[in-house]
Amino acid sequence: MKLFAIGLILSVIQCTGGSLVKKITAVRGSDVWIECTFDAGGMSQDKPLWWLHCENSNCTEIQHFIGGVDQLQDRAASRRGRVYPDKLREGNASLFIESVQMSDEGHYECTVILTDGPCTKISVLTVLASYEPPQLTEALDTRSFNCSSRNGFPPALVTWTGGSGMNYTLDSVTQHTLNPEGLYDVVSKLTRRLTEEETVCCTVWNQPLQQHKTNCMRVTPGQETDDQHIILIASLILVILACCVGFMIYWYLAKGRWNLARKQKRISNCSDDTAIILIGKPKHGVPSLINSCVFAYKAAEPFANRAGAEKDPHIMPSLRRCP
Repeated sequence: MKLFAIGLILSVIQCTGGSLVKKITAVRGSDVWIECTFDAGGMSQDKPLWWLHCENSNCTEIQHFIGGVDQLQDRAASRRGRVYPDKLREGNASLFIESVQMSDEGHYECTVILTDGPCTKISVLTVLASYEPPQLTEALDTRSFNCSSRNGFPPALVTWTGGSGMNYTLDSVTQHTLNPEGLYDVVSKLTRRLTEEETVCCTVWNQPLQQHKTNCMRVTPGQETDDQHIILIASLILVILACCVGFMIYWYLAKGRWNLARKQKRISNCSDDTAIILIGKPKHGVPSLINSCVFAYKAAEPFANRAGAEKDPHIMPSLRRCP
């Protein structure tokens, strides 16, 4: 087993010209070639050639040719990259990936069986992504600013500068979130009270790409924007409406209590033997009581049940209207 491993390593070194691994960097959305060339004279027509894509120790066969014939035609729609069969006769089995995505990142192996043994070339593809132009917004109190940018890779460095190039980065907090596409969204918040008019700038740095994108805002402390005026006016209107509704509810309840007290005063002029009959819908509460017709009758004997229960039909004392 050790001898076989040593022989395989020697064949790799011979095939790759002394370099075991070739590192490739591509920008998301661009086209990329992963090189794999060999001595065409040493390859038999019936010998196989294949490409493996490995990520986190999981390898998938993405190309397999024997005698120049594609052996994976049934997976042509789902696999990434392609090899041109007409170039195999020239000793070129390079893999072409169109519009490279984050999922294409990883370890690639190209293996060709030659007459003197296997020839394997190894490449590592790293995919970078350019961040969108940053969006800069200001808080209502002019004490904080938010800077956001999306769909970049790797995590970006965010810096803040103020008037005369002053560095405000230490006053900021930055968060990175990995989205479902495998890209990073970055949000940075600067908290700083400004005392004079100045320009605040946010810069998003993608260091591996040596790329930076900046957005600036001219800020005047105490100067409100149109959106702030709209929010302030809307808040005042809501407060006024709430006060009006509260006053109407208070007036309605107060009027009900006053009317009820007046009715009770009129009824209290009768003697203790007065039976009070209230006609209305009890479930409507105080308004029903106020809007009911209130009658007081002088009973010949005390009518103890004043909760609305029917009197004994056999006992019908003479009643006279209370003065």
